[in-house]
Amino acid sequence: MKTIIFDIDGTLTDMCLIEKAVLNSMTNYKYSKEIEDLKEEISDTFLVYKKVAKNDLNKKDFAAKYNTVFKKLSKQKLLPKIPQYPMVSWIKKHKTKYNFVYATGGQKYETEYVLQKLDILQYFDLKNSISKTTCRFKKKTGIPFRLIKKAYSNCFLVTDSYFDCLGAKLENMPYKHIGKKDKETLHWGSEKFFG
Repeated sequence: MKTIIFDIDGTLTDMCLIEKAVLNSMTNYKYSKEIEDLKEEISDTFLVYKKVAKNDLNKKDFAAKYNTVFKKLSKQKLLPKIPQYPMVSWIKKHKTKYNFVYATGGQKYETEYVLQKLDILQYFDLKNSISKTTCRFKKKTGIPFRLIKKAYSNCFLVTDSYFDCLGAKLENMPYKHIGKKDKETLHWGSEKFFG
């Protein structure tokens, strides 16, 4: 059975709303406008935080603080609703035909929260999925895909990231780079596309 590796942000949903909510809470809502503007240009939440908070928090401590605030907002039901891209419906329709794993630069807890909200968490092999929490290497190195291939040799990547595609190439893994049109119409989401 073929295994499809999904990127999350930009492929299944848009994480920006959640990230902005967490960053705003972390900075006591003092920099909402700045965060809004910066998130238009910078996807890395740590870099956005550093630009507005102007403190010496390192990346590891930032990740811990981010996760703590995320969990608090989640528990209080203060996180915004996330959009569902067409690929989510495709996953539900094909849940018995493929294995699904994720490979994301995001945190594990946040990613699995999102998959739960999209009602597809149950279709993913969480043990063999990769996040920033479980693998410190970026996807463009190919290393996260190599780790997934240890469990699933017949993989196919679906992502909106050019850099993810570079990593897939390094691992000789087929991939589909999806753009805005694909996200809106899913015109490529057929069985023959995945082989």
